[in-house]
Amino acid sequence: MTVEKAAPVSGSLAGRVVLPCHFSITPTTHTPTLTPSTQGPEDQLRIKWSKVEGDGERVVLVAHGGVIKVGQEYKGRVSVPSHPQAVGDASLIVVHLRASDAGLYRCEVMHGMEDTQDTVHLNVSGEWTHTR
Repeated sequence: MTVEKAAPVSGSLAGRVVLPCHFSITPTTHTPTLTPSTQGPEDQLRIKWSKVEGDGERVVLVAHGGVIKVGQEYKGRVSVPSHPQAVGDASLIVVHLRASDAGLYRCEVMHGMEDTQDTVHLNVSGEWTHTR
């Protein structure tokens, strides 16, 4: 399994960005083909997005087996494609950008015993103005 390297992404305050995370799963010859209804938990894709910070990492989003959990600061503002395994796309969509969203993000894709990851830097620009 491989993840493509991502270039830095720039967005504007209150705007929308897509943090890319494209992957490909290499099928093994000894693994039987399973239909979605017969896949066990170990066959399902697990996607984890986190923000890398000085004191560790903050979970942004985790998706596994159709269940998505989102970190408190990102509720209602982040999503991933609905069928990432079919399209090889685990990109993170972030809306209503905040200045605090700027920084380094890590995309981890896990499938069975395989695990791969990449990082992408998000720059947020613009000025916030209060209108009445």
